[in-house]
Amino acid sequence: MKKQLFTSLAIIAAMLCGTNPAEARPVLRTPLIESPFGGAYISALGGANFLNLEDVDFNKDLESIKTDLNTGFLVGGAMGYRFCGIPFRFEGEFTYRHNDLKDSNLPFDLDETLDIRFKTHTFTSMANVFYELDLDCAFTPFIGGGAGYTHAKNDAKIGNLTKELVDNGFAAQGIAGINFAFCDKTEIGLEYRYLHTFHNEDTANQSVNLNLRRFF
Repeated sequence: MKKQLFTSLAIIAAMLCGTNPAEARPVLRTPLIESPFGGAYISALGGANFLNLEDVDFNKDLESIKTDLNTGFLVGGAMGYRFCGIPFRFEGEFTYRHNDLKDSNLPFDLDETLDIRFKTHTFTSMANVFYELDLDCAFTPFIGGGAGYTHAKNDAKIGNLTKELVDNGFAAQGIAGINFAFCDKTEIGLEYRYLHTFHNEDTANQSVNLNLRRFF
């Protein structure tokens, strides 16, 4: 009797749902987010920048000034393309980095009250290529590198003496991190970047940043 009652209830429920009991099958759910996405994308990035600038040639009549810089910031954007079926991504990137003076070790006697300031502005245009490891989930680790052009402008001031130093030339960078696809065609990445310039003043920028990427 109980078996017949349960069978009748199951048939009624199936009829209410518009399903033929004989055709009912288990529903296999697929992930809402597939990663990595493919195609063209734009991205915006920002984070902390650490600049290693050992010597600043402030004035050719003076010895070099050794500097200790505060933690600065990095902002930028990129446009690129991720190929489907192969683990590579290519992009063009533009970034701006800013750091200012924390402390200096001047090689001559100066009044402690003397106003000493130093700021550095670095603009880079880079072409990057990335190798991505597809883990068949929302997380995608990657490594990459790039090469391009930098424009560095350093503003120095000691008392009433000011000078602007401009340095342009070739630069290369290495990048590593992991991306997370958190919604449809959108992912966020945590990245480490090492940028080295190869011109009059060799400098090394190390950055830790977030990168928000949107695919079309």
